[in-house]
Amino acid sequence: MTYYAGLDVSLNETAICVVDATGRIVAEGAVPSDPDSILTWLDRRKCPIERAGLEIGGISRWLHEGLRAGGLNAICIDPRRLRALTKIMPVKTDRNDARSIAAAMRVGWYSEVHIKSKASQLLRMLLTNRKTLLDKQIDIDNAIRGTLRVFGIKFPAISVMPLSKRACGRRSRMPLSRANL
Repeated sequence: MTYYAGLDVSLNETAICVVDATGRIVAEGAVPSDPDSILTWLDRRKCPIERAGLEIGGISRWLHEGLRAGGLNAICIDPRRLRALTKIMPVKTDRNDARSIAAAMRVGWYSEVHIKSKASQLLRMLLTNRKTLLDKQIDIDNAIRGTLRVFGIKFPAISVMPLSKRACGRRSRMPLSRANL
């Protein structure tokens, strides 16, 4: 017998539904959202899983990698296609979503999402973090400029030169000291 699993992943808990080739629900449950817990839960059911589907999301890439390493044929799917199936449900719960994903895995009604390599994900994370830090640096520079403007200290427009060098390299009518503040 062939079995299919649907995993509805949230940050803390993953709802799991296993169906057979006829669509009958064989097992349902919920486990912590980590690959070892999911694999252990599936192994206890003694059902050879043909395909396991999970919607792409925040921790899905990490789970996908861990489930694949554990020998499970895990597939990240596009949630937009699945939304048409779940839209008609009167009650939307994690359990029902897991059932829908399992049904989609069984009939092949899903679009697989490409998972980027670990190196690509790492590079993207570093570039995003760098951009965030640079944006925050500009925000801090602007806040300092705005605060000092109250005391009559004016800086030229923001440039590549750090604020500390611009501040130390200029003359002011009012020197900065604790007495003036």
